Amino acid sequence: MVVLQAEQSYLNEAARDCTLTVM
Repeated sequence: MVVLQAEQSYLNEAARDCTLTVM
């Protein structure tokens, strides 16, 4: 559970980075 939660958090952060980079 903890691993999945951490992975999801990492994916969310990565997506946020990608969005900021695109903008």
